[in-house]
Order: sequence, then structure tokens, then C-alpha cells
Amino acid sequence: MFEKFICLQCGECCRNLLTEQYGLKLGLFLFPAECKLFPSGDIAPLYGYGVKGRSRPRPAVIGFYQYTRNICEHLTPDNKCSIYEKRPLACRAFPVEWTPEGIHLDRTCRFIREHLEEGETFIAVPAKLFPADVLIAETKITNAILAYARAYEVGWTYDLRTKRWVKNDDLIRPLISSLNHIYKLGVTNRRVSL
Repeated sequence: MFEKFICLQCGECCRNLLTEQYGLKLGLFLFPAECKLFPSGDIAPLYGYGVKGRSRPRPAVIGFYQYTRNICEHLTPDNKCSIYEKRPLACRAFPVEWTPEGIHLDRTCRFIREHLEEGETFIAVPAKLFPADVLIAETKITNAILAYARAYEVGWTYDLRTKRWVKNDDLIRPLISSLNHIYKLGVTNRRVSL
């Protein structure tokens, strides 16, 4: 285990943006306002909500988007971010992701790989190990997804491999569990319920 997270500025997080989750190929999470940071041809929907269309059901609303390239176009040859001050919230949150199991640490991060046991990705660690801005960024992302999930009964994820929407059976409960885990760690000051 480590005492504090330290970014090694290796750029590996910017070279491994495409991931496999639940059998889907996904890109870097983007809020709608962050799409302007990238060429429109490199943006695809990520999460949708509600249902429209009977013969070919699909989301009624697109909530969030994804950057579809594996290597970020803003990564410079010296492993710096050319838009660092306005980089997406998902970049600010890296390598932390809240999940129902606890804090998930992304193993594409060299520091995380060097400090965790092989195969270990979910850990219960004190929030103090990460800079506050990392935890706040991930909390904002989770809260935004939860707000959409509560407003609509049906959720969707766009798979970059098949270029098709996949219906999610239950979006809300894992997110509530995740936010309550954040509450227990002291990052937020309120519990969440259905």
C-alpha cells in the first residue's frame, strides 16, 4: 500500500483511454460541455436514458459522451497535457473510480501498478491518500450519472465496438451504493437513497 498518490507524469493514462467494461468497449467519459475539447469526429454518445422508438428502441436523451481514440490528441511528446487547466473531469479524477465495491484504482496508471498487488484493483483506502480534487471530480461524475438515472427508468450504454446501444438493467442501485461509500469515507456530507 502507499501513503499518498503521486502522479509520475508518464502519460500512460493518456495512451490507454479505451477500456473494456462489462463486455463493452468504452472511451473517456465526457460531459456534454467537454466535447468541444476534441474533434467532433472523435466523439460518440456514452450514456443515454429513457426510451424512444418501438421498432428500434434507443435512448430518448443522451446524457454523456465519450472520446473514441485510445491516445489523447492533447498529450505532448514530453507527456504533458496541452489543455491541462481545462482537461475533462474524468482526467482530473484519474486513477480513482467509485464503484459499489469501493474505490477502483485504474491499473493503466504506472504508480498504481507499482504499489498494488497483482490482480488487486478494488481497495478500501482512506480518502486522504488522494488529492481532494481527484475525489471531488469523481464524486461530481457519479452524482451527474445518478441524477439522470433517477430521472429515467431505463439506461443505455453505447458500445464503441458494435456501434450500438446496450440497455442497462439497473443503473441506480450501484450508483447509490457507490455514493454512500463516498459518504462513509468523508468525501461528501450526505447519504443518498432511492
